[in-house]
Amino acid sequence: MIEIIRQVKSIIGFDGLNMRIGIHTGKVIGGILGTEIVRYDVYGADVMISNKMESNGERGKVQVSEDTKQLLEQSYPDQFLFTFNKEVEFKSISRKTKGYFIDPIKNDSNEDFDDMNHFQFVKDLEHYENNGQK
Repeated sequence: MIEIIRQVKSIIGFDGLNMRIGIHTGKVIGGILGTEIVRYDVYGADVMISNKMESNGERGKVQVSEDTKQLLEQSYPDQFLFTFNKEVEFKSISRKTKGYFIDPIKNDSNEDFDDMNHFQFVKDLEHYENNGQK
């Protein structure tokens, strides 16, 4: 997603477009709220941790919690590079976790990982740019 945002930013010529992504792994409670305007949402301490991973991150980067880092290292060894960012405190639940920026490691088993040209969305944007419709 970060790479797609970079490509879109380049194609449309708007440097202000960017995003932060925060990821945490845990338990959630989901439910439907409202009667007039019905909304589905998720709640719980782990949702708050994910939100804090995003808000304490940096533009153009993905930050994961310590729990997510450990799961990724176990499930996908040698696929990602983790760089410590900061420890984030959650006073309302008396908990702390470390935040890590994550980047893919290019190797034979994930050679298509960063090849974004196969996404139809990017192809459509390239068509947009090539036809001078800025």
